[in-house]
Amino acid sequence: MSDEFRLSHEIERYTARITSGIRSKQIRARVMEEYRTHIEDYVDAAALRGLSAEEAFSEVRTELGDERKLEELLAGLHNRRPSSRFNLLLLTAGISLLLSTYFIFPGEGYRSWFVLFLQLTLLVLGCVLLYTAWRYADSLRLRRAGYRRLARYARESGLLLTKNGSIYRSIFSLGKRPELILDTPKTRYLLYLFPTVRKRKTLRLLDSGLYSYWDNVGYMYLYTRHTALFGPSWYIFVPRGVRPFASFHSEMRELPRGMHILPDIEWSPEAEEGRGTVCVYLLSPIPFKLVGIERGVAREMGDDAVFCGRRIWSFSGLISYLEGLRISGKTHIDG
Repeated sequence: MSDEFRLSHEIERYTARITSGIRSKQIRARVMEEYRTHIEDYVDAAALRGLSAEEAFSEVRTELGDERKLEELLAGLHNRRPSSRFNLLLLTAGISLLLSTYFIFPGEGYRSWFVLFLQLTLLVLGCVLLYTAWRYADSLRLRRAGYRRLARYARESGLLLTKNGSIYRSIFSLGKRPELILDTPKTRYLLYLFPTVRKRKTLRLLDSGLYSYWDNVGYMYLYTRHTALFGPSWYIFVPRGVRPFASFHSEMRELPRGMHILPDIEWSPEAEEGRGTVCVYLLSPIPFKLVGIERGVAREMGDDAVFCGRRIWSFSGLISYLEGLRISGKTHIDG
């Protein structure tokens, strides 16, 4: 049996194993082909370094990470269901049926209670809408104040701060490119604005390209529709698509509610040849707590943290960092 035949067989077994959680046959076949091509290209490149096919295959498996976690991640990403119109139609039908009972039951007592219930519902909805509007308005105010502080510092220090997009959009929806570019004599800082609208939130960043927000209640986390990707973990409610084991490890079969996919950020087009580039997650508004999960290990992070090769700052933290470089007489370079 030749080395090439054994390699092909091992690749088929490996790709079938890591894609076994994907329900759609078409998507599973496409993902298998993508990984098969990647592994074959890696093995071919490794052959130029003098590695055998078996050594190269073992190396690329190590680089791709733990197979169980990779299987969970692929299942979670590719089993994510699009929002269905059926749920909206069902909700509309339910509300219409409830409102129609006002005319079906002629009793004055029932109609009086029905009107009272409707008024209380509208009052609660109005309070929720006002509170939501206030939260977003406060976030816009904090974002504006932070930008003004940074712009003033850049102007007074002879640095160039350029808008690369709306500085407010990410509060509602994350974009794909850094919104601000800060040029110093030696370095270009690409600032990608990352928001936390509610102040009592913990932002969790995962090296798999996912992120989530958790509520903080006192010294506890409250997450009713989300569980950690990497065990062990404790949870209050189990979201749909997650089956818990006795070891408190979660097997993900679709992306749980509360989890979000980080957009594929386009850093490269904004880089400038001959100038150092620092990619930055600029937190505004800042969360109550920031947690990064790399290789299954969670750690708390603050200003000037490094996560997956990206620097993390708030507006105040970035200004303090640049001021520290200026006072020390160092050039504006990463690190």
